[in-house]
Amino acid sequence: MAKTHVDAVTHILEKLHVLESGETPQAADSALVLRVLVPRLEYLRDDELAYWPDDAIPDAVFDPFCEYMLYFVGPVFRPSGADDQRFAARSQRGM
Repeated sequence: MAKTHVDAVTHILEKLHVLESGETPQAADSALVLRVLVPRLEYLRDDELAYWPDDAIPDAVFDPFCEYMLYFVGPVFRPSGADDQRFAARSQRGM
């Protein structure tokens, strides 16, 4: 079953440890993620790398898509500096 942008926002925030599993994102956090997610998705579509309609992210690409989005969303939520290497290593797994 396809996932929605809300599912992606929640998954991304969980991967960033902004949310615990099962928590609901705050409106401000969701807005920040969507401000990055929507243009990145359009970029992928323009390059014919994303083929799905809005709010219908296929299960097969959901986790890799969220991992990709971590690269762009992460700097908004994580402290810079010492965590950079650990963050980079964690977000490269499975790709």
